[in-house]
Formats: sequence, C-alpha cells, structure tokens
Amino acid sequence: MKITNYTYIVLIILFLFRTEVSLGKDSDSVSVVATRAVITGKTSNIPNGGVVQITLIDYGIDDARINKKIFTTIKDNQYQFIIDSLTHPLYLVFNFREASDLNYVHFILSPNDEINIDQSSDASKFSGTNSSIYDCIIEMTREGKEKFNNYGWSDRNNKPLIEEFKFTDEQLKYNLEKLKSYEEKMPQSIYSLLKTDLIYGAANYKYSLLNLKKTTAQQIGYDPGLLLMKGRPSVIGGNLYSYVFPYYVTSKYTYDYCTAINEKFDPTKCIDYVYENFHGILKEQLGTYLIIKNIKMSNMTAPQNYALSAFSNQIFKDIIVKATANRVEGREAIDFSLPDKDGRNHSLSEYRGNIVVLDFWFTGCGACKELAPKLAYVAEKLKREKVVFLSISVDKSKATWLKSVKAGEYTFKGCIELYTDGMAQSHPELSKYKILGFPTLILINQAGKIMNNPISPRDDGGADMLKLIYAELNKRGVRQ
Repeated sequence: MKITNYTYIVLIILFLFRTEVSLGKDSDSVSVVATRAVITGKTSNIPNGGVVQITLIDYGIDDARINKKIFTTIKDNQYQFIIDSLTHPLYLVFNFREASDLNYVHFILSPNDEINIDQSSDASKFSGTNSSIYDCIIEMTREGKEKFNNYGWSDRNNKPLIEEFKFTDEQLKYNLEKLKSYEEKMPQSIYSLLKTDLIYGAANYKYSLLNLKKTTAQQIGYDPGLLLMKGRPSVIGGNLYSYVFPYYVTSKYTYDYCTAINEKFDPTKCIDYVYENFHGILKEQLGTYLIIKNIKMSNMTAPQNYALSAFSNQIFKDIIVKATANRVEGREAIDFSLPDKDGRNHSLSEYRGNIVVLDFWFTGCGACKELAPKLAYVAEKLKREKVVFLSISVDKSKATWLKSVKAGEYTFKGCIELYTDGMAQSHPELSKYKILGFPTLILINQAGKIMNNPISPRDDGGADMLKLIYAELNKRGVRQ
C-alpha cells in the first residue's frame, strides 16, 4: 500500500487516541445496565439527502469484519444517531463523504451521552452530556495537524528519523498537558483511558517506524529507554478496552524479536509470546486481535482452536467465530457461483472431488501480481493432479478486469478466471469468507472442507502449498 504524507498524519493522530490496558488481574464482575447514547448534528455544508456513517469499535478489536457501521441521512440540515443497549464506552469514528474536521478522528462514546454537534463552520463545536471529552479530542487533533504542517511534513522523508522521534515526543508532552487541563471535566476512567492512549500510541508509532525502516533506536541515535515513556500510568480495568494497545504489543514484539535480530514475523510465535507474558482479559483481547488479523497466515488453526476452548471470556470467543468461522480448517466451504469472461457461471460445488485453490486479487495490487508466476509454477507441478485454480477478481470495473485478464499479469494459463460482478468483497456468498487483504489464498479439499493456510508462495516459491496439497492427495490415495 502506498502511504501518502496525509496517511502518516492520520496514523499519528489515530495512534494518539486509543488504548485501555488491563495488565493484571481481571476486574471484579459488576452488574451493568444498558442505556442509550444520542448524537445529533447540524450542518450547512452537507446537502440534504447526504449520507453520514459512524463506525463503532468495541472490545479493543478494530477490524472491518466485526466493527459495527451505522448510516443515516441528512434531513433539514440535521442528522441523528441513536445507539441503544450501550453498556460501556467504545470508540466512535465519523465518516462524512464530504470534507469534515470530524473524519477519521476516534472519539469515545459512553452510555448516556447526549452530544450535539454544530458543523455550521469549518471548526465543529460540541455541547451536551460528556461533550468535554469530544472537545478535548478534537482540540488535540486540530492542533496536532497544525504542528505537523509546521514541522514540514511534506519533506519528512528527507529528515533524519530521530527528528521525527523527537517531534513525536514533543507532541506527546503537549497532548498530555492538554488532556490534563480537561481532567476535571470528564470521568476519571475516560481520562485514564485517553492518557494511556496517548502514551502507548506514541510508542507504537515509533516502533512501527523502526520496523518499517528496518533499523534500531541505537542506529538512529535515539535512547531505547525513551521508546515508551517512563512514568506511564497504571493500567485500568473494568469494561474499557483499548484498540491501540494490541497494535503496540505487536509492533514492539516485531521490533524486539524480528527487526532487531533480522528475523521474519511469525504470528504464531507472537501469539505464544502474548500467552506467556499477559494474563486474564488482556491476554484474551490480544490473542483475539492477533488471530483475526493474521487469519490468512499459515498454521493459525491451533491458535484458533486453543482460544475457542481455553478463553474464559465468551465475548472474545464470539468475536473470533464471527471474524474467522468460515476460514477455520475443517469447516465446510461456502458455495458460490461466479461468471467467467464468457458469461458462464462456475460454482464451487461443481469442482467437488478436486482440491480447489481460491486466489483473490485486484488490478493494481503489487503483491497479487508478484504471486501470479509463483502460482503458475505450483499449477505446473500439479498439472496431472485433480487440482483446480479459481482466480477471483474483486475489481469494481469489469472492463478493468478483462484488460488485466488479457494482459495475463495477475492470472496464468490453466486457471479459471472469475469475476465478482463489481460487488468485490460484498458479494453475498464471498462476503462470508471475511476477506479484507489481498492477495488471499484459500485451499479447499476434495470433500469441500477448508484446508490449512499455506505459506504464501511469494515467500517460499510454493513449497509449502505443494506440501499441503500433496499430503491431502496422498491421504485420499488419489495422487498421480
């Protein structure tokens, strides 16, 4: 993915507004009463009939497969969201199709919130119950963007990395001071959550940059002891869950056990690290995050099965099932029917009795293009076997798909080229496979069951995929 200067700005801002951590004992169970929250907005720069979307991120797991999206339309220059059955704070993200200072900012929505938003000017204003939380977050966001621009963001690639680290530390100090000025205007639990968000968010950003640049703090002249701020607050419990902390744990693990010693990231080892070093509800939150974020990686069956049997929190079990159920080894593959370039429909079930390789891709995906010749090699090795390759494009434009098929950059001779009719991942059947990243490979055995995920042929030339397929053919005694 190409990361623009604006994306870097948004990444820092997002990392500055997340994270509850529960490093220790589980909190005592308490009875909770579900209440509603109401958000009402007034706008003059969005036309009537325009659509407004909010995304709710719960339990510290930020993933499009489980996030809840709610839509409403502008009427008489106003919009309203009513969120029922709210038992604890969660993250709220606005998405206006038009430009807005609220877009992509992560607010915290609490039970009983009654938030009024005046968007009649470029700077949105808040009033109502708990509006001080929104004021604090938007002020830090606005001033952060201004500081980024003054920093010379467009020229950041020409600056030493240590300068960016120092700037991040200065921004963290400023934000903590701003947050402190609001301490008496918000619940203490939310204040503690935001404070922890800021500190772990800044640390995550620095670790992520080091991993991206494949360097270490020492090599850029930065004190490793400052990667995570000293004197950070004690973590909080209760029903508050952060979703930046999983990012932080993952990036720190990657730095310590991969970047610093020149090793590749292995999600199963990262999960083992989490299970050994964290306990209680935090262990289960982190484990859930890592399982669903790495579902298309190899050897994820054992971590999934362990979580579903050993986790005590049913919420996290349900999240894993919702996000990954149709990608678990041994589950029945969901049937679908898609057209080829000649208009003939192909259903998955018609290839029962063969091993089927599903390859999901889109035009412009560099990794997809890189995968194609590796898959062609695997297919050539298996040309005498009962193995079928279904190449499935999620391009929005049929013309784009047909052009790519003709060019042969994403597919190969012998594969069956199918199209999702412009519906991409929203295709009624394919959406159940919960595919977000590309390329994605799914193996299905002769009985129509999901197989273990292979190591991507981009990484090992197809050796692991061939091993898995040959083992399945040998098991059933049908290898040629």
